[in-house]
Amino acid sequence: MPLTPSFGDRRIGPVTRLYRRLERRLLERLAMAVAPGVGHAVVWAMRLLARLPRFRRNVERDVAETDRDMAPAVRAAVLGAWRDGVAAARHDIPGAPRADEGPVERLIDEAVDTVRRTHAHVPTVLDGAYRAVVDEAVRAERDRGNTDRARVVQRALDAFARRGITGFVDARGRRWDLVSYVEMAVRSAITRAEVDAYCAQVAAAGHDLIVVSDVAGSCPLCSPFEGQVLSISGATVGAIAREATSGRTVTVTVWGSVAEARARGLWHPNCRHVASVWTPDDPAPPRAVRVPDSVRAERRRARALARRERRNDRVRYVAQSD
Repeated sequence: MPLTPSFGDRRIGPVTRLYRRLERRLLERLAMAVAPGVGHAVVWAMRLLARLPRFRRNVERDVAETDRDMAPAVRAAVLGAWRDGVAAARHDIPGAPRADEGPVERLIDEAVDTVRRTHAHVPTVLDGAYRAVVDEAVRAERDRGNTDRARVVQRALDAFARRGITGFVDARGRRWDLVSYVEMAVRSAITRAEVDAYCAQVAAAGHDLIVVSDVAGSCPLCSPFEGQVLSISGATVGAIAREATSGRTVTVTVWGSVAEARARGLWHPNCRHVASVWTPDDPAPPRAVRVPDSVRAERRRARALARRERRNDRVRYVAQSD
């Protein structure tokens, strides 16, 4: 069976749940910390700002607790993906010795480091949200006189919650909220592990070439690689000829290396292209599963609904008690 990058659906669940729990805990902590209280706005604001260092320490503690659970969860996801890739290759080329798992440790370390870098930013985001809520309430009372502080505070909390804990930027300059960024980073690591493991197992079986599938509606980053033959080692390039078991000579042009194709966009986050070992006996690219337009539209609607539900959940977490 050709390797099919899974988008991490089978492996990402524990990591996603871990960060959704952190998100909920942080939003609930923020809402509790900026409760509107009574008294003059300036006095109330000074009291809350005096409590800000303690709030930040509590946020840092929440993040540290999540960090302890994150590393084993990411490790399990990436290692499982590596073994999925090996299994796919062994199905295609049975009987070959199993590829060394040593390289997966580097992938695990890189994924853990990527996620961990988000942790340093979280207290700063929550600190800014805390200050913004206080500033909004003071400004409203100063500008409009006798306002409903609770309503102003709730409105500011709701606005922050709808956006989420944001400020995380990927290599292409796109901005993400905390949970989505972590999910994207780990899904990317999962796909990387699947592809690298497949290639390592193919190489262990004595082969150097893979061929990339076509995908309906592929993006400009990866569509140039559809049907292309790639070299795992990078040592095989240009036009080559190989003899099939039937005695027939098969010629093919090797586009370049897997590493070069990946650097130019192949297997970007959520890429749907698949790969399989290329041999002169089976030179055709794998055919991707064709999904009807109606099914794709339904999936888009389901994703939009899930995003809306997550946004509503965040707003619910910051709801002030009556």
